[in-house]
Amino acid sequence: GDIITDTIDIRCYDSVVDWFQRNKPNIVILTAAIIRQEQIRLDPVNSTQTNIQGLIHVLQNCVAHECKIIFSSTVHVYEGLTCDVDENTQLSTLDKHLYSQSKITCEQIIRSYNYLYGLSYVILRYGVLYGPNSHDDMIINRLIYRATHDQDLVVFGTGYQRRCFVHIDDLCRGVNTIVSSDLSDVTVNLCELKTYSVIELAQLTVNRFNS
Repeated sequence: GDIITDTIDIRCYDSVVDWFQRNKPNIVILTAAIIRQEQIRLDPVNSTQTNIQGLIHVLQNCVAHECKIIFSSTVHVYEGLTCDVDENTQLSTLDKHLYSQSKITCEQIIRSYNYLYGLSYVILRYGVLYGPNSHDDMIINRLIYRATHDQDLVVFGTGYQRRCFVHIDDLCRGVNTIVSSDLSDVTVNLCELKTYSVIELAQLTVNRFNS
């Protein structure tokens, strides 16, 4: 079928209702969210209305139109865990940033809609994105920029926090595979299996660019 990309204010329930009535989708890929941690810290009300209330507006219409949702979550839901993780790992809700906490809450709400209303879903936990057109403040982009502009590499915190990554091309292929499949009512980590500490990334950058 046709693929429709659109931008609407999911905080406005009437706008979401109108969009569903006009487009009558079979699958919705929800990427709308406020993800910048500092932006969320400075404006938690708007961030919560977008990330959580906006999701509920979309879910209500998915149920009404018997539409499957593919939800963009994040590997940051594993924040604070020191063990190896997979999709079945029990998440901690302690000491989480509002962004990570909001994604955990959204995942729980989606599963509740599945239980209560039979909503079909796939939750995709994206790794830290890198590649063309990704945000300049993403860790890999920031390190490369500083290394190629004769600037010192800056590491915040201990530098031992670990991250798993995903290239934009791999992310697009992964989402396309999910859309084309019959996979339903599951959570999928969409990222590399190997994790890197920020210190390791900085050292790799130094080695690559001889900084």
